[in-house]
Order: sequence, then C-alpha cells, then structure tokens
Amino acid sequence: MADHVRKQIRDAVVTLLTGLTTTGTNVFASRVWPLNENDLPCLLVFATDEQSERRSMGGGYDRELNLVIQGIVRTAEATLDDALDTIALEVETVMNADRKFGGLASQSYLRATELTLDGEGDKPHGLIRLTYAVRYQTG
Repeated sequence: MADHVRKQIRDAVVTLLTGLTTTGTNVFASRVWPLNENDLPCLLVFATDEQSERRSMGGGYDRELNLVIQGIVRTAEATLDDALDTIALEVETVMNADRKFGGLASQSYLRATELTLDGEGDKPHGLIRLTYAVRYQTG
C-alpha cells in the first residue's frame, strides 16, 4: 500500500527544501525533533490540520492541508530578524517554483507567516513559521 498522500506531500516538500543556502541538509519531516547546535539553522516540515469534503461525483475527498515549514535559527541578536527573513525568502522561492509538488497537489499557496524571537540563553534564537494551504484529492 502506498503512503498517504499527505505523507507524500510532506516528503516532497522536505526534498524540495533540502540544500537551501541557509539551512542546507538540516530539514526534518517532524514537528518534534531533538535539535542540537549542529542542527541549526534548520527547517521542520509538518502538517497541523486538514479539512476534507466528500466529492459527490466519483467518491473520494477534496482536501485542504495546512502544511507548516518552521525555520529555527540561533545567532547574534542584531542579525536574528535578517536570518529569519533570509530563510523565508529561500523557502518561498522554492515553494513557488513547484506549487503542485510533482502532481501530488492541485495547488498550494502561502497562507500565513509568524515570527517568534527569544533572547533567553547564551544566544538568542528565532522561529519563522510559514503555513501553506495545500489542496489535493484522495480516492
């Protein structure tokens, strides 16, 4: 049995995002990943929720997935916002280049962006959370 389309989409996004200038190979398909200093900066790719509607013709479901790409960085406080904006630019550029993830989805678009900064500890860290709406169908 093939993997759920949601997992296939998640895996396709991880592949698309692997090798970006800022995060390199530090791309993980999970929201819960034990991160250490060597893993940063990184991207986490995960789904938060999904709405489904039953198709009347032919059965199956039309689905809209909220897919989150979360960038995490630790750096000097003065450059934290710049680092998060660079991650956002790199992710958005790649995501805009393949909105259908090789045909797995009918479309995707950036729905929201959230930024969080934390000055606690020896180095400040920041999070950027890019939420994409991904529309796809299942049988």
